[in-house]
Amino acid sequence: MSKTELDALQAQWDALPNYVGDANVLPMVDSSGSMTCPAGGYNSKSSLSCLDVALSLGLYFADKNKGKFKDTFLTFSDTPELLHLKGGINSKIDQMVKSKWDMNTDLNKAFAKILDVAIKGNVAQEEMPAMVLILSDMQFDACIKHDDSAIEMIARKYEAAGYTIP
Repeated sequence: MSKTELDALQAQWDALPNYVGDANVLPMVDSSGSMTCPAGGYNSKSSLSCLDVALSLGLYFADKNKGKFKDTFLTFSDTPELLHLKGGINSKIDQMVKSKWDMNTDLNKAFAKILDVAIKGNVAQEEMPAMVLILSDMQFDACIKHDDSAIEMIARKYEAAGYTIP
């Protein structure tokens, strides 16, 4: 792209309204193999994939966040990473695309990663994400290791560390 095209792209991105408001929503982007299907279903003639939609929304929510998790998104994989995006929109897209993506989705590890970063970074509860937006086709790996649900198990870990689960 030429500098003029890149400047126009950045201006269009900057002009997007903030539909998130003051909410601190951490996007978790599923990049598993099943996300490469057409966004309109397999009978769709669209070349847009579910992954394209998830990445776009993830980038939007990361951009609108405030505080410690501004410009941050979580890869939803076997080894999830919290990635902080830097620069303009083109640079952020490039960083997202080049981040480490595995072909599976582990809900426990994803929430554990957020908690680990919070503990190591001494993140105050009020700076924690209020919500985690899981951008996925919902084909999660098995993650229940107790007699309760995965969310109940994750909530126990957050509570033990002095946090409220997003």
